[in-house]
Amino acid sequence: MSINVAILGYGYWGPNLVRNFKKFSDCNISYIVDKDINKLNEAKKLYPNLKCISNPLTAIKDKNVDAIVVALPVSQHYKYAKLALQNNKHLLIEKPATNSYKKLKELSNIAKKRKLQLMVDYTFLYTDAVQKIKKFISTNFIGNILFINSQRYNNIYRKDVNIIGDLAVHDISIYQYLLQKMPNSLMVNGFASINKKIKDTVYINLKYNKSFTTISSSWLFPFKSKKMIICGSKKTIVYDDIEPVNKIKIYNSTYSILNKSAIDCNKEKVFIPRLNNKEALYYMCEDFLSSVKKKHISISNVDFALKINKILDACNKSITYKGKGVKL
Repeated sequence: MSINVAILGYGYWGPNLVRNFKKFSDCNISYIVDKDINKLNEAKKLYPNLKCISNPLTAIKDKNVDAIVVALPVSQHYKYAKLALQNNKHLLIEKPATNSYKKLKELSNIAKKRKLQLMVDYTFLYTDAVQKIKKFISTNFIGNILFINSQRYNNIYRKDVNIIGDLAVHDISIYQYLLQKMPNSLMVNGFASINKKIKDTVYINLKYNKSFTTISSSWLFPFKSKKMIICGSKKTIVYDDIEPVNKIKIYNSTYSILNKSAIDCNKEKVFIPRLNNKEALYYMCEDFLSSVKKKHISISNVDFALKINKILDACNKSITYKGKGVKL
């Protein structure tokens, strides 16, 4: 059984989605859709045998199309996702799924009523690094989690979403996947240095029962940084996604007090797990196609995505209240 897929949007992420879906023998790309003629011309050069069109409704209403992939600006996600579901299409949406929990909940209700798959592309969950870290946590290899800190920076400014929906959401989704529980409360400080309406730098604090996490994200850095430190009672994991090979390093967390003002951490033994170099987006696409064919629950399914959107709504609420704590 071959699944016919239409991909809406051939901007930043669309080309990557097309490239990966093309690798599957049981997937046929029926349409590449973009309103920008220059983007369509780029797609035609690479894929002369594929239909490249400008009208999303043509693909959505085509009865031969089984699934729609939405890789448009976030402000357009809800509109076309809803149309796709109303036309009985399975749905994959680029993160963040929508700009509110309420809208995603509505889409979820439609999908479940019509028995359609709805999945959100949280690609980092499919990296071998995150999968290994999840295993280390679930097997108690690193002990009880005390805190997690992440830094995610680049210099690509976006106008369709703020820094939380663009970068910080990656770390929020990873935290949720690793911890498998919602934070009790959160506080967010946000700053808008370029456009007063769009926060380009944020500092997020998420509090749980026995641990806390922090996230700092910004578009104002001259370099990329994707680093996460997970401190456990037994071991500490340092995950640096920018590293080409040794993305994960695990240190022993045996602490000793040297004096009243210093703590020594035993760094003598460093464990570096072996990771595969396969593209995470490939596994994400595979999970989506499999969920459509076999009706299994995908890693980044809509119920998981709803939890992320609930956290995102709370983050934006905290920013509106100038850093005031928000309970979830």
